[in-house]
Amino acid sequence: MNFRIRSTVIIIIAAAVTTAYGCYSPPKRSQHASRTVGREGMSEEVEHSDISNAAVKSVARAHYGKAVEFKKQGELVKALEEVNKALEINPEYASAHFTRGSILRQMDRYRMAADSFRQAHEIEKNYVQAYAMEGAMLIRIEKSGEAVEPLEKAIRLDPDDMTKYVNLGMAFKNLEKYDDAIETYKKGLDKDPYNADLLSNLAVLYSELEMYEEGIPLLKKAVLAQENSFTAHLNLGIMLRKTEKFTEAANHYEKAHELNPLHDGALFDLAYCYKRLNLPEKAIYTYRKYIEVVKEKDPDAAARAEETIKELENR
Repeated sequence: MNFRIRSTVIIIIAAAVTTAYGCYSPPKRSQHASRTVGREGMSEEVEHSDISNAAVKSVARAHYGKAVEFKKQGELVKALEEVNKALEINPEYASAHFTRGSILRQMDRYRMAADSFRQAHEIEKNYVQAYAMEGAMLIRIEKSGEAVEPLEKAIRLDPDDMTKYVNLGMAFKNLEKYDDAIETYKKGLDKDPYNADLLSNLAVLYSELEMYEEGIPLLKKAVLAQENSFTAHLNLGIMLRKTEKFTEAANHYEKAHELNPLHDGALFDLAYCYKRLNLPEKAIYTYRKYIEVVKEKDPDAAARAEETIKELENR
């Protein structure tokens, strides 16, 4: 059985509508000022317009505030209704577009969320998190090619946030642009050498390219940075097993199992390492724990493990 190394994608974590998931319809610009003639009349028109615009924005802010409160309470449908009302009143409300995207993300409506984040940064050109979130959502819907541009823009605006390097590297990896992915991860690590997510993702990429000797030191640094990271211990165990360093691999599988006792991959690989280290009693015990975890969801895998136990007992 071959368990795959795991990569990390980070998500940095909004009018009247016909349905809760519907899009608001931007209204036509209303003419709040009445037509007058002459210099004095024009002055009155401008003043009237300013007051009316302020009032309209105040109403939009009120709906936005309700949306934020509903979102905090987990009332996502109500939150979406309120933020849509705010945007129908004031379509240029960048923060409301961002919040709408955040609400839609929580509803697993990733395409619509990406569109809302894009609208936010189209209004507010330096809205860093809007670029970053659009990119993250596009990765979620397997549109990595579209994700690259907003993520690169987010990094240019804020080069010290490592999550953006993690996601941009993942986008390049998904596009099979491995050199670009490696370069991106390394740029992040130049700024934060012990960032566990960057270390793990770069190591996973090296593993997929069968460059194990380059990946193992990175994962060892990741484990030092996050001692209780299940993913880091599991990935390091996998890479050490692939290079037949079974004693060291077993140590990390044991830690991974301690952190996540029901993970079948960690149990199976740990049992395999014990088998290769000629520790039959430990191997049998661990295979039996593995069988308990998988017997309902994968009877065939459980049966294969039973056969391995019989082989070990007959030695």
